[in-house]
Amino acid sequence: MTGVPYLPAMMAILIVVRTRKLIDRFKNTGTTSPGTAKTTAELNIRSRSLFKRLVRRQVFVETAPGRFFLDETNLAAYLVKRKMRVTAIVVILVLLILADFYFWHF
Repeated sequence: MTGVPYLPAMMAILIVVRTRKLIDRFKNTGTTSPGTAKTTAELNIRSRSLFKRLVRRQVFVETAPGRFFLDETNLAAYLVKRKMRVTAIVVILVLLILADFYFWHF
């Protein structure tokens, strides 16, 4: 069991970093309203699965076919939910590490 609890944390960190890069791409290009919506090609977005997940969660909103913008209100709600999920994962990982330590040392 040693080493296994770290894999979910590493995956969570990777998702957070890739999500931040996507959000920054929209912010840096000023794509934050329906009038400034752009295509994924214009934004050079390659991470399709993560992008689609954020579209489903309405962080990125489609205005016309294939044109998206960052909805900052929905982003704020998404970030609150993500913080709660990350906190739960960290608590579970700490408990697993403590259980592993206890099991092997006592």
